[in-house]
Amino acid sequence: VDHELGLLRQVIVGMAAAAHLKRHLQENRAAVVGTGWGRTLEQMTLNLAGVSAPEAKFISLMGSLTANSAYNPFEVVHALARATGGEGHVLPVPFIADSAADRQVLLSQRSVQQGLQLAQETTVAYISIGELTEASLLRRQGMISAAELTSLRAAGAVGDTNGLFFDRDGAPVDHELNGRTIALSFDDLR
Repeated sequence: VDHELGLLRQVIVGMAAAAHLKRHLQENRAAVVGTGWGRTLEQMTLNLAGVSAPEAKFISLMGSLTANSAYNPFEVVHALARATGGEGHVLPVPFIADSAADRQVLLSQRSVQQGLQLAQETTVAYISIGELTEASLLRRQGMISAAELTSLRAAGAVGDTNGLFFDRDGAPVDHELNGRTIALSFDDLR
């Protein structure tokens, strides 16, 4: 029952997000739409039939997941571009780098810098908020380990958005994963 209610919530929120995006694209023909990842955003992409926005650009606000799934940031962007006739842009890097040093190398790449520049120009962003439990998508997909989940909680993390972990006040937590995640920063998201 909990799973079915969760899926129903995702479908309903996805439909509402699609309706919001349709209005935004009608009012902003050259919109730059930032996206995150997740099952709710996947539902949003499934509810955009009949929308034409060839001048719109869609940009992933985070790196990619290793699994090829409909809620992967790359897939979300490309589904939105296909549905609307707009352009799809991605950050061609992993979601979480192996180390903070690797993250810096990846961020220095010209294609990543160009993607982040476009991401900073978004007119609207659709991102998800994730919970930090064993049942969360981050854990089920193996993107963070059980030990990392425990240490995130010990650091005060209660959730994430685009792989950026925050505390109950919405502030980023002091945790090494926040130094390895490749995504638009909290400041830029604001």
